[in-house]
Amino acid sequence: MDERKRYQIFISSTYLDLKEERDIVMQTILNYDCFPIGQEMFPAMVEDSFEYIKRIIDDSDYYLLIIGGCYGALDYDGLGWIEKEYDYAVLKGVPVLVFDHHDFTKLPINKIDQDEYKKEKLIAFKEKVATGRLIAKWSNADNLALAVATSLKRVLELQPRTGWVRANTVVSGDVQKEIERLKKEIAVRRAEVDKLKASKQTLESRYQSALQVIEKCKGQIRSLEAELERYKISKPTSARISQPQTEVITMGIVSFKMVHVEGGTFMMGANEGDKNAYPDEKPAHGVTLSDYWIGETQVTQALWVEVMGENPSKFKGNPNLPVESVSWEDCMVFIRKLNKLTGLEFHLPTEAQWEFAAREGNIGKDKRYLYAGSYDAFHIAWFEDNSGKKPHPVGQLAPNELGLYDMSGNVWEWCNDWYDNNYSEYSNSTTVNPIGPELGTHKVVRGGSWGDNAAGCRVSCRLINRPTFKGSNLGLRLAL
Repeated sequence: MDERKRYQIFISSTYLDLKEERDIVMQTILNYDCFPIGQEMFPAMVEDSFEYIKRIIDDSDYYLLIIGGCYGALDYDGLGWIEKEYDYAVLKGVPVLVFDHHDFTKLPINKIDQDEYKKEKLIAFKEKVATGRLIAKWSNADNLALAVATSLKRVLELQPRTGWVRANTVVSGDVQKEIERLKKEIAVRRAEVDKLKASKQTLESRYQSALQVIEKCKGQIRSLEAELERYKISKPTSARISQPQTEVITMGIVSFKMVHVEGGTFMMGANEGDKNAYPDEKPAHGVTLSDYWIGETQVTQALWVEVMGENPSKFKGNPNLPVESVSWEDCMVFIRKLNKLTGLEFHLPTEAQWEFAAREGNIGKDKRYLYAGSYDAFHIAWFEDNSGKKPHPVGQLAPNELGLYDMSGNVWEWCNDWYDNNYSEYSNSTTVNPIGPELGTHKVVRGGSWGDNAAGCRVSCRLINRPTFKGSNLGLRLAL
């Protein structure tokens, strides 16, 4: 390495509380007379945070990524901040050094992301960075430091960068040009700060005005909703679609309703135009189903307690809350007991039955709603933007036209199907009453939850969990 040059190295890491590892990596970089920089060193900024990060990466000579047991925080588009940083460094041609923990599942539990969705994202990210690139493995702070030192020495020799030099070693003409450039940039920044200060009062005033407008709009919305309800009541019966058949079933002091779904053919899965779709939601394909029944709501804690005599849920206090923290295997025990008590043959819905009902059966099969009966998640789903980080009693938001509540959001719902681990896409052949693979390691869950963004509540979104997994955002809905 040129004795006068010093390199700036951007450190990014996916972990929870790996301070010892990060400190030793920073010390290793300092030992090479380089400048380590990461998010914890960033000042508070008025501008967009990621725009600031991109400028820092632009100014960095190398990008160093440490992969631990956590995917990290998600941006509004569902992509992690660390992955966005990595993608930008690759796009800008900044040399990337990757150090991947050899088995993050062996890290202490407080250093591993417990969210199953983020675990899946972390595994996909690890596969992504490993494509076409040599990865150094590590298992503790000491061998991580050794791996960083070895890789850093090699990349500094093989891929020297522009770097930084002391001011007194630069040709005086270049120094003067840089000083003039910096003066101009400082003047621009000062003008921006002055403009922000001058507009602060105006922004605060506009904010207060906006709050008043919002309150006025809320009142108008309530009036429009009341008018819509009056319209629904007064609309001629002959112009309306007939209401689906329902049956009320009573268990002790608890009653619940099953809704009849008339069989038909529909397009299951996501179209190529759905930018939010994962590969395993594609392609949209024809599926034909026979008649069946499905629960009007998710199974409540009241019904579970009536059958099982205990309540496994994390969130309690209202018997009409959906039961959660139940595994697929727990659901099988519950259904067997329910069938013995009622003499009926309840089961978990298949994936196809679940999606057909969420898409409103024959009533809504041509509408292709993103969510269960709407294009607006706020109208029908409890999710991260309106749930207050908790589930809500069933049936509070609007149902779809089949009369089914909470098919999008509130809690994920176990399906009967195994997930086919050998394929990333649906088969494109038309199927009749599909029941999924005969064997597998994971079961499919559908519908999204109170802790997910709107994309996770789409009717085509698929997630998987092991049959023994339990989560406070995971429950069930009955089929018959």
